[in-house]
Amino acid sequence: MITTNETAPIREYLEAMLPWAHGHQIKGLTDYVMAILDRQTGNQADLVRELGNPEAALNRLSRLIHNDRLSPRQ
Repeated sequence: MITTNETAPIREYLEAMLPWAHGHQIKGLTDYVMAILDRQTGNQADLVRELGNPEAALNRLSRLIHNDRLSPRQ
C-alpha cells in the first residue's frame, strides 16, 4: 500500500508545476504517477487495475487525459 509519505514529494512537485490545478486534479495526477512508477507501464488498462475500482479509475483517467489544460504541447 502506498502511503501519504511516499506521495507527498510527487504531490508537492505537481502543485508547483501546475499552480492552476485544483485538489482533485493533483490527486488524480499523483495517483497515476504512483501507478506508473509501481507498474512500470503506461498501458491504461494496467494503470486502472492498480487503482481499485476499474470503471471509476478509467473515468478518472479519461477526464485527466482529455483535460485541455494539461496539453503536453504547451
